[in-house]
Amino acid sequence: MTTLSTAEAAAMVGLTPASFRAAMARARKQGHDARRAGPDARTPAWDEAALLAWHAARPGRGRWRTQPCD
Repeated sequence: MTTLSTAEAAAMVGLTPASFRAAMARARKQGHDARRAGPDARTPAWDEAALLAWHAARPGRGRWRTQPCD
């Protein structure tokens, strides 16, 4: 299991650190938690494999609808 810092994890998924923290807060509400114990109680570490799975499942940019717009 490879752990990443917030800055490393954000760069890996193409987000700024602030956007990454917000996205992970939303993901935790949906039951996906990629946090691991960090070097101290205030600093999270992130599981690389869990982040890659989360990132692959994201809808991405553009139209998210499956139905055509009228």
